[in-house]
Amino acid sequence: MISQHDILNKIAQMLDNGKLKCTMTKSLEPLNAINLRKAHKLVESGHMTGKVVVYDWEN
Repeated sequence: MISQHDILNKIAQMLDNGKLKCTMTKSLEPLNAINLRKAHKLVESGHMTGKVVVYDWEN
């Protein structure tokens, strides 16, 4: 567990310093069936560059 903590801290530091770049280019919220379909459509289109993230549960 400690080594995972150290690794995540190192990654966070590298992101903050610009040594690593996040590949997320699209985010959708909330996490529901509609946005999951949108995310799949984007990825399956073959024209998506980067990563799609669907997050946050609908209350």
